[in-house]
Amino acid sequence: MSTKTWTPSSDRVTVALNANFQMEAMVNALIAARSAGDPENLEFLILGIGTRLKELTGVMTSALSDPGAQPAALNQKLGYGT
Repeated sequence: MSTKTWTPSSDRVTVALNANFQMEAMVNALIAARSAGDPENLEFLILGIGTRLKELTGVMTSALSDPGAQPAALNQKLGYGT
């Protein structure tokens, strides 16, 4: 007996990759601010990055594991689309 597993569509994988790229950009900005010795910008990034990373992680999780999640709605959470 074989078991069928759900596989995310390419649209969903694209959503997850977009979320990952946004996460990477935020971490790179944080590293750059630290390297530049810019404590005000670093503090601002640290305060804002946690919430956004949590949102992006939720989008990635939904895109890759929730069969009912709609790619268009997930893209809106990323700031893409209308």
